[in-house]
Amino acid sequence: MDDVNLEATIIGSALYNPQALDPLLELEPGDMETRHGIDILNTIKLMHEAGEGIDLVTVDARTDKKYTNYLIEASTQCAAMPFRFGDNVKLLKERGNRKRIGREAQKLLGEIVDPMRDPAEVVEEAIARLRGLTATNNRSISSKEAALAFARALDRQEERRATFGIAPLDDALGGIFGEKLVVVGARPATGKSALAVSAAMATQARGKVLFCSYEMTPEEIVGRMVANLSGVDSQNIAYRKLGIVEYDRIYPAISGVAGFNIVFRPDANTPGKIRAEAIRQKKDGDLALIVVDYLQQMTSGMRAESRRVEVGQISRALKQLAMETGVPVLALSQLNRQSEGTASKAPTMAEMRESGDIEQDADVIILMHVPATREDHVEQIKEMGQACVRMTLEKNRQGKSGQVIDVAFDGARMLFRRVRDVIGGQT
Repeated sequence: MDDVNLEATIIGSALYNPQALDPLLELEPGDMETRHGIDILNTIKLMHEAGEGIDLVTVDARTDKKYTNYLIEASTQCAAMPFRFGDNVKLLKERGNRKRIGREAQKLLGEIVDPMRDPAEVVEEAIARLRGLTATNNRSISSKEAALAFARALDRQEERRATFGIAPLDDALGGIFGEKLVVVGARPATGKSALAVSAAMATQARGKVLFCSYEMTPEEIVGRMVANLSGVDSQNIAYRKLGIVEYDRIYPAISGVAGFNIVFRPDANTPGKIRAEAIRQKKDGDLALIVVDYLQQMTSGMRAESRRVEVGQISRALKQLAMETGVPVLALSQLNRQSEGTASKAPTMAEMRESGDIEQDADVIILMHVPATREDHVEQIKEMGQACVRMTLEKNRQGKSGQVIDVAFDGARMLFRRVRDVIGGQT
């Protein structure tokens, strides 16, 4: 049976026999052979999530009767063998994977002869893409093995724990532990890059930090770190508006940053490149944190039918990277301005640009904004020339979600501090 007929048989089985629905839902759009097969699969998944009945009539109606003849033929085609749907789904997935692996092989042949590419890096990227295509866990793990792995993780967790360097946030989350994808969403000029810099500076004493930024050069990031350590205005550093006193404070800070255990890789803008560099750095030393600034500036390195799908590929790859290496990934995400017209201006997860599957893949999602409410501490911080930044733990897979944390942000010096340390008293 060719792939087109196999696809039709699987779809027809789900319409003909309710027991075939669960195997069908395991398929992804990339497993399908035809455009109408993808449309029908996506429609059935949406109907299933909404709790709607799924049969030939309802699916035909939800697809605006565009595929009536196809659906009838598919239902008829599967009638002679309605109980082979599990095998059929497995076969279609295997054939789809073989085709994707073949395309990756062709892509590798083209990239390996490119004189502008590092052959070792090309191979690492190809391996990462192939792992993403074939990632399955075929090995059973006993409770004893899982318990021993958990005990080993506890032994090294405190030593290698990454932190934000922002006391209230670290108190709420207990730091950033291995195998986690932490996403920080904010609009421009809200302090998300400063948060990434703070996390890198705080964590580098515990282990190496891999910093991949597509907005700032390594020199610009170092300038922010120097501002943080020296207390000299970051704009004065950037524009070289410095006097003798400022230079006296800057040079010790530069010396301090020079000793940091941080590696910059500004050109690692695909999951494959980040993975290759992460594995290289982990071999050379104890890698404690991977920083990505920011997610929507990346490309997946794989074919995708839309930018939303591509961002989903990226977020899944970053989560897989965290799980494979045991190193947490801190990824920044740009938000749109949908909530700026509301009274509170508080963002939601839905505002992540081209969000793809970020909400599903992330273990922790932190949304940052400057509150519009005229609360006393917000106004006091503003009067002191700083900003009150509100951090909401929108998602916390292993802890309490919905916590709201206010911190004072000194943008000139790239410093986050407790509100009470800035204005005194409790808030």
